[in-house]
Amino acid sequence: MTDEAVQLQNLLALPDDTFHTLVVNNLGREDQPAMWDLLLGPQLARRTHTALGAAFRDVEDQLAERRADIDSYKQECSGRGSAGRREWAAEWGRYQEWRSRVIGYRRLLSRRLAEAKRARSVAPEPPRPKPAPPKPTPPNSARKIRQLQTVFRLAWVIAQHREATLRQGIVPDDHEVELWRALDVIEVDTTDGPITIAEFLHDITSKPGFAPPDQPSGGPS
Repeated sequence: MTDEAVQLQNLLALPDDTFHTLVVNNLGREDQPAMWDLLLGPQLARRTHTALGAAFRDVEDQLAERRADIDSYKQECSGRGSAGRREWAAEWGRYQEWRSRVIGYRRLLSRRLAEAKRARSVAPEPPRPKPAPPKPTPPNSARKIRQLQTVFRLAWVIAQHREATLRQGIVPDDHEVELWRALDVIEVDTTDGPITIAEFLHDITSKPGFAPPDQPSGGPS
């Protein structure tokens, strides 16, 4: 058996979590050309595409969550005068450095994902096993909660901005109006079915004991 065949067998035998880690830790194809030839080959292209897709979605979630956090922090600092502005400036600098690194990583992930998609499109379909009775797929509750928390924080910041603008008598520009309109147009899935983000925000903020997101008990749970 050749070295390439041995390496292929080793890759095929890896459990999903280990395979995922190997893929995302070796995105530099130039450093591992032989391994990537196997990862994008007919026997592994689909699995590689799945691992890269999961990694890309996780990065997108992190970017959205961190952006919501920084917007919330800006709102918090805005009421603390010059000290708040200094704290905000320092945090904004750290956020931009982090975001620059993550955007670069996402760009590399995106290139690899496109390569895997092309490889998957020409890979033969795997043998179809005999159909088994369908089993309900349990939802990823942790990811769902994190997404709802991110949506809530973004909606809260937008609603607070709208409230402050109208309270101060400032005439909003078209971009602000379009942003506010999104609260009444975009829907979010809940256990009671899809509702607009504005309705979702109202449901959360009208609960007894609600506190803003920058306080420990704020936000959906």
